Amino acid sequence: MKKPKLHISHAIVFALLSTAFVFFLHHLPVNQLFIDPFSEAIKNHDIMDIAFSEFRSKKDPALYDHDVVLINNEITDRSKMSQTIDYLLEHDVSAIGIDLVFDTFYQTIEDTLLQQSLSSDKVVLAYSFLEHGGHSHNGEKDKAKHSHSRVELRSHEYFRSNTDEGFINLSSNDGFTVRAFEPYHVINGKEEMSFAVRLADMKKEGVAEIMKERDHEKEWINFRRVQPGQSNMRFPINSDQMIHYEYFNMSEFLEDTASFKADYFKDRIVLIGFSGENENTFSMKDRYYTPINEKYHGRSLPDMHGVTVHANIISM
Repeated sequence: MKKPKLHISHAIVFALLSTAFVFFLHHLPVNQLFIDPFSEAIKNHDIMDIAFSEFRSKKDPALYDHDVVLINNEITDRSKMSQTIDYLLEHDVSAIGIDLVFDTFYQTIEDTLLQQSLSSDKVVLAYSFLEHGGHSHNGEKDKAKHSHSRVELRSHEYFRSNTDEGFINLSSNDGFTVRAFEPYHVINGKEEMSFAVRLADMKKEGVAEIMKERDHEKEWINFRRVQPGQSNMRFPINSDQMIHYEYFNMSEFLEDTASFKADYFKDRIVLIGFSGENENTFSMKDRYYTPINEKYHGRSLPDMHGVTVHANIISM
């Protein structure tokens, strides 16, 4: 007759001990994620990434975007930069996006030539902002929430005094993978346009107005085109070796301009930005994880440079 009572008392003791152990873990001032491997494995995972990475064909010839050209500036040379811009302007491009910041003025002839090249109304310079905003408590978009954002990094005033600018900040909902961007953002009390939207509007008037009317705080990026470049044709970057954008390294581009037809760049958007120090360098600078990374689970290598992310935004 005493055994059932003994079992009950043991059960109560074990229940109390288990509760105490859980309480202890809850208040333990250390990272306890090591005991939750499942959450650790999927913390940066999004079901959309599987759809983009696994179920979207990257081999469709229709994905090649003739309207967008990428030029890798390699190690920035201001003389080569001005020569490249001048050549493109002479050949009737729609717009030139410079995904670089010239924050130092050296007072050299190269700086003077670059400033003259950048002063064209077809050139857009990049800059970034430091965000201090937050979300309203009711979950609705707070129109003034970005009013305290301020410019963080931009080119020296000498280079941007007569040049259009666009912000290049990219949105990540997990601090890990870029999936969205902001078409507009209020900076220093003024609503500013993003780098990609400004360039797209220069190619096709009305794009900026459409984005404005949509009134979305953030837009999902319709990633379809992979990172070009010889050094990137590997897993998990571009193992199928697909070419969705015309791509040049600046030094080779300048050496070979005589081979282009006179109308080769006519009405095209040209993006100039960093994609590696040279053709053989697999650089991690200005590189991001995106949903089309071929390894969507347990990612080890970011698959896309910032300038190609902006190209995907323009293409969409």
